[in-house]
Amino acid sequence: MSFDIGIWRSMRPLSSEEAADTYRKICTGLGAVVESDAWVGAFYRNLIAEFPPLEELADEELDSSPWNGSPEVTDAYVIMNIDWSRAGEIEDYVRQLADRHGLLYFDPQAGQVYNSSEMGGEYPFRFQFCDGGRIVDPRPEDLRDLLQRLSSTNWYAWLEHRPGEFIQVGIGENAHAPVGTFALEYREGGPSRHYRQVTNDVDFVVEAFKGFVVGSSDWKNSPLWLRI
Repeated sequence: MSFDIGIWRSMRPLSSEEAADTYRKICTGLGAVVESDAWVGAFYRNLIAEFPPLEELADEELDSSPWNGSPEVTDAYVIMNIDWSRAGEIEDYVRQLADRHGLLYFDPQAGQVYNSSEMGGEYPFRFQFCDGGRIVDPRPEDLRDLLQRLSSTNWYAWLEHRPGEFIQVGIGENAHAPVGTFALEYREGGPSRHYRQVTNDVDFVVEAFKGFVVGSSDWKNSPLWLRI
C-alpha cells in the first residue's frame, strides 16, 4: 500500500477540490493540465539527493528506501508513491521542500492541498501521531482526548500549522525524558526559535496545544522553557 503525493506549480492558490481535480487529470494523462516550471526540476534534484530512485540503489539498499516505486517526474510535476509505513518519515520533508521551491503539495489520501506560502495559501493545523494517525484541523476541545492516546508504543505526537511552526510532545525515555514525564517542544519558524521543557503536568501540555491552535501565547510564559 502506498502513500501518494503530487507536486506541481500553481500560479494561484487552489482549493482542495481544484487540486484533487488537477491531480486526477495528471494521473490519468488527460493532457497538459499543469505548466512546466524550472522549480519542479530543482525540487526533484533535491528530493532524489536525499531519497534516490530505486534504479540507482544496490539490491541490498532497496529495503531501506521509502519508495514503493521511483517518483514519476516531468518538467511540470512530480508524483510520488511512498511505502505507507514510511509516510510519516518523509512527507513533512517533502512538503517543506515543495514550499521552499514555491510548489504546491497535494495529499490525495486526505484530499488536502498545501499551497506554496509565496502564493498566500492557507495551511491547516495538522495533528499526527508517530504511528501515522492524522487529524486535519482538530478542534481545541478534542486535543485532551487525542493527547491521552499517547502510549509506550505510540509515544510521540505533533501539531503543525506552517512548515517550521509546530508544537510536539513525547513521553518518557523514547523522548529523552524521565519515565512518567512529557518532553514538550515548540518552534516558531527558524531553528533559533525552538524551545523545550520537561514536565509532568498533563494539563499544561493540553493547554499548550490548545493555545497553539487558538493563537494564545500564555503557555509560552512558563519559566521552564529552554532554547534548543
